[in-house]
Amino acid sequence: MSKFIVLTSILLFLFQGAKAQDHLEPSTSLFGLYDFEYKYESQIRDILLKGLSDSPEVQIVITPSFGKEIILQLEHDRANQTFTLITQTGSLSIWDNNYEDNPKKITVNRIEKELSEEAFTSIKGLYKSAIMTVRYPDENFLGLDGITYQFAVSDYGIKTGQIWSPYEESKMGKLVDITHKLIELSEKRKKSVELGSELISEIEKLTFELQ
Repeated sequence: MSKFIVLTSILLFLFQGAKAQDHLEPSTSLFGLYDFEYKYESQIRDILLKGLSDSPEVQIVITPSFGKEIILQLEHDRANQTFTLITQTGSLSIWDNNYEDNPKKITVNRIEKELSEEAFTSIKGLYKSAIMTVRYPDENFLGLDGITYQFAVSDYGIKTGQIWSPYEESKMGKLVDITHKLIELSEKRKKSVELGSELISEIEKLTFELQ
């Protein structure tokens, strides 16, 4: 087999993989979880989701192979017409802690910041557009080390989807990049999260591409 054919095959594989990550995939259901995965998912709920609204507008669960799990959540208090962006991170990796000889108690670091209605609407619109892309992949791409992103959006009930370590150039790669930028903004020493013009442009552009 010539070098040209090999190179072409590799590029085609990478292209197909990137295209496959232009949409979210269905979230793993209870039926698809092994016992150890069910225990892990339950721990995330018991530890990291504690104190958060049971009916968030947007919820993102980030579970890396190495490192601490993160929750990003958008909430809308309709009684007071306030909008908030919340992140919750454990003091330790829940997954790693399970394999310690003497597991430690995990505390949660909560950051809560105000959002303008305009910013809230823009952010939720992006994730709603991403959720509407959910479909089963044409092929299953198996990976070992990486990060799983699970998304949930309130839209006449809760709609969910997920993606594993998407290519940066793919639409889901851009979605993940924006997600991390929102987390970084929440960590700044400000009372509210303010979206800069560049980030607003990125959100609007990706929202349009997903529709």
